[in-house]
Amino acid sequence: MGASQPPPGPPLLDRILAEPDDDARWRLLVDLAKADPDRALAEGIDGLASAEASRREASADLLGQVVQARRDHVAVMAQALLPRLRLEQDPCALESAICALHYAGDVRAVDGILDHVAHPDADVRFAVTFALGPFVENSYALASLRLLSADPVDAVRDWATFALAVGGAVDDATIEALAARSDDPHDDTRAEAIYGLAVRGDARARALIDRESAHPERSQLIEEARQALDEFEALQRG
Repeated sequence: MGASQPPPGPPLLDRILAEPDDDARWRLLVDLAKADPDRALAEGIDGLASAEASRREASADLLGQVVQARRDHVAVMAQALLPRLRLEQDPCALESAICALHYAGDVRAVDGILDHVAHPDADVRFAVTFALGPFVENSYALASLRLLSADPVDAVRDWATFALAVGGAVDDATIEALAARSDDPHDDTRAEAIYGLAVRGDARARALIDRESAHPERSQLIEEARQALDEFEALQRG
């Protein structure tokens, strides 16, 4: 007879939730997902049905890390998480589910994510901007990112503007959404908007770059915007 297998130990979610320090808990969650992604997938899916919101949140976080370690688990993970976009009422658990689906990159999630564009919780709206970034070719996702680029919360506005800036859309509505943020009081949002205009060769970009360059603490992105605009104009000249 072969040697008996050691017992699997306490459930992964119990170990994660028992850690009182937020940073240490996240590091443990990531390590457990990488160490045994098959077990983490199974326990994460089971945990989504928990009556405890904190357990559902940790389950979604665990699944998001699993699919980064094992891409062959994406389909199963997405199938388990997609219903949570409709069912989940806890903002923290919903935020985690949306972020996990971002890592899955499953286009089927877009419709469910769009349902939460106007969610009252800012962290959920931030998760929505994070998750929609890869789907800017979807007209509804793009329109939602334009809307979120005017969000009252800096972090949401910042991430949505970044997604628009690098997403490549050149329609008038997107360009005007970027232009609207070129005077944003939030430094990073403003720099990303100007960069987005520069890479598109917008006529307003040069003056905006010059304005920002006069600030001693300007973002490095402004220099990248200048370079991108120079390259665009050089190509136009042939």
